[in-house]
Amino acid sequence: MKTALESKLKQAGLPFVSVKVLGARSVHVRCLGRDTADKWQLLLATVFSGSKVRMVPTMWEASENKGTCLLPTMTKGFLIGVTA
Repeated sequence: MKTALESKLKQAGLPFVSVKVLGARSVHVRCLGRDTADKWQLLLATVFSGSKVRMVPTMWEASENKGTCLLPTMTKGFLIGVTA
């Protein structure tokens, strides 16, 4: 069930960095832009009606580190989460 939900969310046509389905009603989506984050928030609110959808600005390590181990390259984006 989790893999089916994850594949449906990935086929939604919205850009993302990662989509994680942690349970039947628990999803985390990371994306880069605010407009995209708003669209993901709206989509998850319609899919999981009655649940609170949260969006927070966050940072994570970039796929390619151009800094040092003490100052790694970071990517800024948004984490959208649904937990029921």
